[in-house]
Amino acid sequence: GDAECRKNSAALFSAIDEGGLEGGIRCLGLLPAIRPLLAASDATLNLSDMEGMSNTLMEGMALGLPVVATNVGGTPELIEDGHEGLLVGRGDVGAAAERIGRLAREAVLRERLGRAGREKIVRDFSVARFVGSYAEMYESLAGGAVARA
Repeated sequence: GDAECRKNSAALFSAIDEGGLEGGIRCLGLLPAIRPLLAASDATLNLSDMEGMSNTLMEGMALGLPVVATNVGGTPELIEDGHEGLLVGRGDVGAAAERIGRLAREAVLRERLGRAGREKIVRDFSVARFVGSYAEMYESLAGGAVARA
């Protein structure tokens, strides 16, 4: 819930408060169904210290949400800073608060980043793309003898 999130993210919420954004951001903790909440959101925020290929980011991007995320792990494979989202350095809560504020103020930027993120997910990370890639791999391993379904 909100209290636990604030305790664990005191520096971030301090920067959000200093930026005057406290009325527009809530930390809800663990939720059983995230899709309805994401669909009602204006942006996705992921400030992990370490990250593989974040499902949270991909889900937000698939819904056309602009993203603010730390530039760690697999995140740069998903997001080119300024194109599909906005990246910040690990632990840079001031930059994160600034980017969130920028998204709150700039509707055109939110729309552009959200659209580019959705396009990237559909193009590069869709189920159809992965199925096709696996089929090509199996065909190459079988010497081209496998007929496509």
